[in-house]
Amino acid sequence: MKRLHLMLTFVLVAGLLLACGGGEAPTPTPVVQPTEAKAPAVEPTKAKAAEVLPTPVPPTDTPAPPTPEVKPEAAEEELLASAEAALEALSKLKSFRSHTHFAWVSQEEGVEKERGEFEMRGEYVAEPRSQRTVITSSGDAAMGEESETFEIIQIEDQMWFRLEEDEWVQIGQQEFLPSFLMNAEEFLRDLSGARRLWPDETVNGIRCRHYRFTERELRSFFGVGELSKAEGELWVAAKGEFVVKYTLHAEGKELELGEKLGYGTMDMLYEISDVGAKIVIEPPAGGEAAIAGFAAGEFPLPEDAEMSMSSPGFSVFVTALPVAEVLEFYEARLAKLGWSKGDETIFGDFASLSFSKGAQQVDLMISEDEESGKTQIMVTSPEG
Repeated sequence: MKRLHLMLTFVLVAGLLLACGGGEAPTPTPVVQPTEAKAPAVEPTKAKAAEVLPTPVPPTDTPAPPTPEVKPEAAEEELLASAEAALEALSKLKSFRSHTHFAWVSQEEGVEKERGEFEMRGEYVAEPRSQRTVITSSGDAAMGEESETFEIIQIEDQMWFRLEEDEWVQIGQQEFLPSFLMNAEEFLRDLSGARRLWPDETVNGIRCRHYRFTERELRSFFGVGELSKAEGELWVAAKGEFVVKYTLHAEGKELELGEKLGYGTMDMLYEISDVGAKIVIEPPAGGEAAIAGFAAGEFPLPEDAEMSMSSPGFSVFVTALPVAEVLEFYEARLAKLGWSKGDETIFGDFASLSFSKGAQQVDLMISEDEESGKTQIMVTSPEG
């Protein structure tokens, strides 16, 4: 479980974007050259994931582009109306793939202190609501290792985390929040002053309006630190008004990139492709709870029980039945299945008991959850 901290990476990557602010600073060594406007994608980091999502490839049979739009000579300068709305518009799409790359370098008294990268490749499907993300970190972002990779799958209210190569943790009753909307309010906040560039462009097969912004539009975006320089570009679909691509390069001091650092630089790329493509996201193989002595899904549960969390050898369920009734349920059902009751401890609304069948053993802890008022059933199997 040493990689349990990576469960928070979704929020971390978005949270890292909140970590800059204004002021003078020495000339830094940039970590990543800004992505050119017309590049459909970037190469992934050198760290390889055990299971990576396919790199989005723009359509090969792209029809001839329409006549380029030319800014009317007498037209007023056009500004972006709402970057947040363009991001939220992604939720109206039936499906798409995404790619995010985030990198930073920090310096202290002119000497490099930290360098790290995150690479995220994702898939999103609106019906049934599901998403899959593979995250690879390297450098100082990898928590002391050369690189780390983990994976998240969510289908409706069920979520799975892959912490080890073949080890999954399942968490139930989770609100479905599309990863691209994590901290959406901060992600593209106050870019309404971004200026439109002409002519329009086709990015990843999607006709887009092209905008550019600087630190002037990002002043309130970076809540911590002193931002000395920032520049970025944004491509918004002409039809559908959703974000297609976003690039950013920023420099400043006292940035919070994991911890409060000296002078630093950060570069980010976000883009989507394969809009409307047929994408199937399924629960991971081996991700279903397995309890020693029972095939997956065959461990007896009260009729209304719901899975709260599950990992190899450990599962938690909740039910509206009181502790006493749950205790009676397992004493009767497990005895009928040939399991013998061993040690037992009962104290008020808490019960701990074990059952064995041959060499197999199952331990139960049944208690009332004070917050919800429901009964929690914790099942452990020492040999699970």
